[in-house]
Amino acid sequence: VSTSTDNSVTFDSTAPSVTFEQGGAQADPTNNLPITFAVVFSEAIDAATFIASDINNSGTAPGTVFTIVNSGDNQNFTVTANGLSGDGTVVPSLPGGRVDDNAGNSNNASTSVDNSVTYDSASPTVTVEQSGSQADPTNSTTISYTVTFSAAIDPATFTRADITQGGTATGVTWNNPTTADNITWTLTTATVTGDGTVLPSIATNAVSDPAGNGNAASTSTDNSVSFDTSGPTVTVEQAATQTDPTNSTAIVYTATFSEAIDPASINS
Repeated sequence: VSTSTDNSVTFDSTAPSVTFEQGGAQADPTNNLPITFAVVFSEAIDAATFIASDINNSGTAPGTVFTIVNSGDNQNFTVTANGLSGDGTVVPSLPGGRVDDNAGNSNNASTSVDNSVTYDSASPTVTVEQSGSQADPTNSTTISYTVTFSAAIDPATFTRADITQGGTATGVTWNNPTTADNITWTLTTATVTGDGTVLPSIATNAVSDPAGNGNAASTSTDNSVSFDTSGPTVTVEQAATQTDPTNSTAIVYTATFSEAIDPASINS
């Protein structure tokens, strides 16, 4: 009867499959590097055949450089993306025929459920303007503004506490801003108690986008509305050229208001 030290040989003709996915703790979008992906083969591979140049990036972020870290079992790997020179997506994949298992079978092309991460390092810009239908001046305590960001922001970071009132009106408080798309917001005053200008703005880094970038300071073309609840006073006097007494049927007076009025509101 024969004896053996090792007379067993495994026949393996199956190509290893492989998945690329976002790393479990990877934020998406993100403004931090590196960006991490989990790579899992269906079996242990010959790790020497898996190199960074095997990985394709079909995303839009320029300058992406990949690094591979072996977990130690030759089956589970971490791939990191670094060196990005601009914003965009990082979408790594592995074409077929690049990596071999220990029997020499080359891999099938990778598959993924979610192997895309957006890199975003740009601060959102923001404008604050009078709403299109806002009267100016007004005596209404509800004054409306349109706040527009250059990209969707994280809505949890934008509240009425982020609004700075730079005008002369007193007792100005705000309602929390509202939106349907996290880009264009409606901002209204809750109270205004004293006459003057209402002039809202948003300071730098008051609000963040989903990647964590703080906003640039707001800019405006016209974010000032005059709040005026004081009725104008008026004096009526003989015109300087009016003779007194007179026998003319045209007698001239001068009416002087304490402020400009709506001319359509005065009649004979």
